[in-house]
Amino acid sequence: MMLNEIIKDGEGLKMFKDRVYISPRYYLEDYLALNLSLTSDEQTWQRAINIFSDRIEGRFLLLIQEYSDNITANYRYIDYSFSTMALCSLLIETLHQFYNGLDVTVFRGHKEAFVQFLTRSNYFGSYFTRRTASFFIQILEMEYCIKRRQKEILSLLLNKKT
Repeated sequence: MMLNEIIKDGEGLKMFKDRVYISPRYYLEDYLALNLSLTSDEQTWQRAINIFSDRIEGRFLLLIQEYSDNITANYRYIDYSFSTMALCSLLIETLHQFYNGLDVTVFRGHKEAFVQFLTRSNYFGSYFTRRTASFFIQILEMEYCIKRRQKEILSLLLNKKT
């Protein structure tokens, strides 16, 4: 399903007071009103960049920073590390989608999205090959599985003692 179809159907869109927020300060109408194209003027592109920046900062970076600050200040917040990694993963996928002009990343494409992000990035590309990026992703997947099962195992152990 393409983004245009989703917008028409209203499927999967988050609304508050009958408005769709695409970032903390901007609504879907703000973006659609830009009617953005390759030939748009500089002022229109600057507004699009502001919307994009607000989206990335508001949905990802500020929360990641907050979690990181709490973990550093007080180790009882160590559980935030999983949430931080989950947000980082969503951020990578979001940046991959924007970079490649994708509306969604198909389920089976998630791993490839991460490999491409890590190997093609100007910031990370010199540190990752396809092989090392795949290995890194496997570690993240294992961490996810461990965290997901950790509470279930702890619950089982506690129930056996009582």
